[in-house]
Amino acid sequence: MAKAFFVWCMCFFCFLLHSKEAEIFRIDFKKTDHPTHKNYLKLQTKMRALRPADTLDVLYEADSRQFSKEAFLKSIEMGKNFILIDPDNNLYPKVIFRKIGNGGPNCVVNYASYNRRYPAFAQEIPENLKNCGFNGWFLGMIGGYPNPTGKELQYTGYPFAWKIFMIREAFNRGFSNRAT
Repeated sequence: MAKAFFVWCMCFFCFLLHSKEAEIFRIDFKKTDHPTHKNYLKLQTKMRALRPADTLDVLYEADSRQFSKEAFLKSIEMGKNFILIDPDNNLYPKVIFRKIGNGGPNCVVNYASYNRRYPAFAQEIPENLKNCGFNGWFLGMIGGYPNPTGKELQYTGYPFAWKIFMIREAFNRGFSNRAT
């Protein structure tokens, strides 16, 4: 089930990257290799201004109606409300990079915004991986946004785009897609 959902997310994201209607998700944000707290605050404001419901009918048709229209809208609007940073509550972007078990060539990636209980769940993943006997690495990000080449912040509004960018972050750290 999780694998099927991941494949659906990747297919939908690829569609969005090549769809004129999906420009509604793109945020005008200049390339920056090292986003500052001020950058994240500005980005968060721009994310809130996105209006994916304006092109819902076109996007919903392209998705082959896998979900109800209401569920689909909720899913594509979730990202625009990500909390990337919240200085008032001392919540700043952080990266977790941890060796699990004996280490090895495999890396599990995860991104969590500061919404709901996502940060707590993300912080439990390394211990859960260890408990199930996983040998490899965990690369997680809480808050902020994965930005492996410096130009990904413009895609923050795209649903599920963070998945691809976290994988690219793992590649940047020397992991590869070769089978072991």
